[in-house]
Amino acid sequence: FIVGSTTEEAVMFVDFVFAALPTLQYEAIVYGFFLADGREILREYPPSRNRAQRPVAVQLFTDYLFSCPARRMLRNAARRSDNNLWLYVFDHAPSEKAWPRFLSCCDGHVCHATDIFFEFQSLKLTDYYNYTQEEELLIDSMAYYYGNFART
Repeated sequence: FIVGSTTEEAVMFVDFVFAALPTLQYEAIVYGFFLADGREILREYPPSRNRAQRPVAVQLFTDYLFSCPARRMLRNAARRSDNNLWLYVFDHAPSEKAWPRFLSCCDGHVCHATDIFFEFQSLKLTDYYNYTQEEELLIDSMAYYYGNFART
């Protein structure tokens, strides 16, 4: 059983919902989502010192919607004595612009599904992206790991 996430899963979601995210609005969103736990969440994900709160919101919602549920799922599977469990966190942003124009917010970030560009080499099907040598090595390594996983 393999499950994974990227380091900035929530970039596109935060970008689509918030053109700007000042501190007061960020804090209101945290209290709105987490109610009585809002204060504790703000201690863990405090507003940044500058006025733009989108990066901290991205980290909060990446953890809340993707990273924590992935770990929780694996812990539950482990309790059922399943010992063939794998978790990955993908942290490589594409070296070139890989996203369509309407997702340009993801350029330079490791957005939701960025790992798929490398797991399945899907950018090779385009005529606008060239993998770097380092990315080719990453692709080969991932294919090796996935192949070993499939054989187990």
